[in-house]
Amino acid sequence: RDLSAIEFFPFLLCNVGTGCSILKVTSETEYERVSGTALGGGTFLGLCRLLTRVHTFREAMDLAEGGDARNVDMLVRDIYGEGEDRSGLKLPGDLTASFFARNIQQGRKKCPADDHDVCKALVVMIAQNLAQIAHLNAQVHGLRRVFFTGNFLRGNELAMRTIVYSMQRMPL
Repeated sequence: RDLSAIEFFPFLLCNVGTGCSILKVTSETEYERVSGTALGGGTFLGLCRLLTRVHTFREAMDLAEGGDARNVDMLVRDIYGEGEDRSGLKLPGDLTASFFARNIQQGRKKCPADDHDVCKALVVMIAQNLAQIAHLNAQVHGLRRVFFTGNFLRGNELAMRTIVYSMQRMPL
């Protein structure tokens, strides 16, 4: 079946494994690698093993499902406060301002983060950055369709939800 007849092409394909390769696909037989990043599943598991007691990807994902990244990450509201947009930038308060920065503010008690929270924050950090990199590549190459695939995303509902949410906040 000729897929080009249904205006399927072109699109950006982000294959997320240990790292991430980004391909511009223009037909069933034509594609080129246009970008990539060392950020991916290898980064996730490596950092999980360094920062927590987990040893396997499945253990890390199981912990992440019960975690809360807000115990680790600094949000826009942590900087500018609740309510009105004091930043003047119209940033939502729940937007991540800085990954793993919750404990850097002077005078603030250390946050009660545990391994669950650290694993969750790592998934969110990687997924949000992959979405940002994909979005920028789509803009550079004038593409409106972006697909994500790869072993890091296989059965990883948390990463997929984060990517979808992040991509929806950045219209193409």
